[in-house]
Parts: sequence; structure tokens; C-alpha cells
Amino acid sequence: MPRLDPVHLEQDLGGPESLAGLRRWIRTHVVADADALADAQLVATELASNAIEHAPGPRVVRLRVSATRFTVEVEDAAPDAALTLGVSRLGGNRGRGLQVVNVLGRWGVHRRPTRKTVWATISL
Repeated sequence: MPRLDPVHLEQDLGGPESLAGLRRWIRTHVVADADALADAQLVATELASNAIEHAPGPRVVRLRVSATRFTVEVEDAAPDAALTLGVSRLGGNRGRGLQVVNVLGRWGVHRRPTRKTVWATISL
């Protein structure tokens, strides 16, 4: 049965150990076929990993799920940090996360004086 009411999660995003908890929450709350579930997990992991690797804390992650849409927002304390598709300061074998997110859904950035929020939305 499709989910009628949206569900939300908002929590501090710690280090890499917090990624498994995000994927677990998504498996529990996203009612979709296996491909859409995998896409939701991948998009959330990519955005959260970028914040963990490239931005200072505090970091916050917000997940929202409705019957037709999955949205992830990751907020960090690096408002001026550039986001570039296919390029990483961590080496030539890195930097493909935003390219993957770009293929799977829509994404963007909201900047404020001391914070940045990177968001992505995919259809379920």
C-alpha cells in the first residue's frame, strides 16, 4: 500500500558511521520498488558523504518521503565551498557523486551567510 502521509527525519550528521543509519532509515520508510529504494539510498549517501569529507560541522541531514518523492537535504558550515560535477580535491578517482545525483534526480544548493544546504529530490 502506498504511503499517504509524508515521513521526516532530521538529525545531526556525524562521521562516516552515520551513513549506515541513514540507509537503514531509508529502507524502513521508503515504500518503492527495489530500484527506487536503491536510488534513494545512493543519493542520500552521496550528499551526506560530500558534507562529511568536504565541510566542517555542525552538519545536519533531513530526509522526507512521500508517496511519490524522496528528498534529502544536507546542511553544513561551508557556505562558500564550490560544488563541481566530476571534480574532487581528493584525487582523480573521486568526484563522481554529484554526477550520479544529477542523473537520478534534481539537485541544488541554498546558501546563507554561515551555512549551505545541498538538496536532491528523486521520484519514487
